Amino acid sequence: MAGRPKGSMNRPKSRLIQILEEQFPGWHPVTQLAAIANDESNDLRTRMDAAKEVAQYVTPKLKAVEIQGSTETSLSELLRQLQDASALASKVDVPVLPSPKQSDTLQ
Repeated sequence: MAGRPKGSMNRPKSRLIQILEEQFPGWHPVTQLAAIANDESNDLRTRMDAAKEVAQYVTPKLKAVEIQGSTETSLSELLRQLQDASALASKVDVPVLPSPKQSDTLQ
């Protein structure tokens, strides 16, 4: 017994979507929530709640990331790293661009 393919809808959900489309052609709950979130006549709490619901469908959820190792760096170590980076940068030839002519600048 294989069952239905992953991601396919069961019969009750499929039927519900069919009924909604028949009753309210073109309607989608996410677009309705977006409309509520953007309607300035609604109070701020209602608009925020609707925006949070829509966000779940259009933006990825952020997850906590565990940092491994020491996160404490002494000030003297940071200064040494900055000095090393400055010394390295001074050894690199960076071309200097000519300044723009007055006619090249936007008015």
